[in-house]
Amino acid sequence: MFSRFCLITGLCFTLSASGYAQTPHLGSHLEKLSYALGMRFGQQMMKQGMTKLDPAAVALGIQDMMGGVPPRVNRDQVEAAQAAVLEDMKREARDQSKKNLEDGLSFLEGNKSREGIVTLPSGVQYRIIKAGDGKQPKTTDQVVVHYRGTLLTGQEFDSSYARGEPLTFGLDRVIPGWTQVVSSIKAGTKVETWIPPKHGYGERGSPPTIPPNSTLYFEIELLEVK
Repeated sequence: MFSRFCLITGLCFTLSASGYAQTPHLGSHLEKLSYALGMRFGQQMMKQGMTKLDPAAVALGIQDMMGGVPPRVNRDQVEAAQAAVLEDMKREARDQSKKNLEDGLSFLEGNKSREGIVTLPSGVQYRIIKAGDGKQPKTTDQVVVHYRGTLLTGQEFDSSYARGEPLTFGLDRVIPGWTQVVSSIKAGTKVETWIPPKHGYGERGSPPTIPPNSTLYFEIELLEVK
């Protein structure tokens, strides 16, 4: 069964029984603008932690508002639904955080026996890809680095290589795992490193790209010590 919805006059698309919109044509300027507004709304919701919404219900709410249709739910129903959804999200987040921590610790335990892996007293691990012979920084120095960061899944969340320019920063201004690794190597050295949550972004993570209790992987190339 399919339903037809118009988000903005002239932009209509079909929602299947599953609640997800089929791809609209996006041929006109109005359709493209409407789609961009929908993307922006979705982005704003994700930044606020609302990663689960029913797109069919969102479309119906927009349609009713723009069409002058009276609300189909009252304030009490909305408040009860919000409380229930938020509680579900908190529970799911706790479960995922626990799983992230367990998966990361399990990975690090197996990884430390690999050839060339250096495990610091903190549990941070690194392996030298290319050794340099330049100056070794102190934790109070400024350094110039190229880097790439991913989750253990391989999902990239940051990269100076992608931006096309290295980053300069104070070594005491970054996550502890970075400070520990970079202060252990010399300029010209390139390493790969694995940073457990307590020396990365911890239980909070760094939404929306780094989930809570994530073990992080970085490739770091120390180019210069200021």
